[in-house]
Amino acid sequence: MKRPVGILLAALLALPAPSVAQSGAAVVPDTRLVLKNGAEVRGRFLVLKEGQYTIELADGRTMSYAADDVERMEPISQSGTGSQVPEVAPARDPRPANCEVFVSEGGLDMAFYTTIKEIKVSKKWYGSTSEMFDDLAAKARKVGAEGVINVRTWHAPSGFSWAAPHAGGMAIRWTAAGRDALPGLDGRCY
Repeated sequence: MKRPVGILLAALLALPAPSVAQSGAAVVPDTRLVLKNGAEVRGRFLVLKEGQYTIELADGRTMSYAADDVERMEPISQSGTGSQVPEVAPARDPRPANCEVFVSEGGLDMAFYTTIKEIKVSKKWYGSTSEMFDDLAAKARKVGAEGVINVRTWHAPSGFSWAAPHAGGMAIRWTAAGRDALPGLDGRCY
């Protein structure tokens, strides 16, 4: 009896060890799943089988989501920085003369503004970062700002969510040169 057990043990030791992800090799996300609850999941798409989307996350974990819970599946462009898909921001308001708060993801010439302070907003539940622009503009109004520049958005844990939308930027006041340049600046008015 010892002989067959030894053969079986030798055979098992000769098999390659299973691995969830290759050590040192990062998973490059190629797919974004947008769930019906507003959450987004990014990873490498594996399979759609038996009503389940299976995706490998960047940390090597494999997750499955019921097809009924997925609103849409989108490819992630691998051009440029690759792993981030920019959110589609709301269209720019064509009336800069009535602009209470100007919001821009870019920076501006320092002659156009004076800095007030860095501001941030967040939701306590899942959602899209494009929802955050209105909240950011409202917070800017509260601190007496006329604009927010260098706006960035991200998802992070907050409240009851593992991936709540957040936004932040630099609250500013216009100088005379900034007010004159406002119609030609790239951004949105709120």
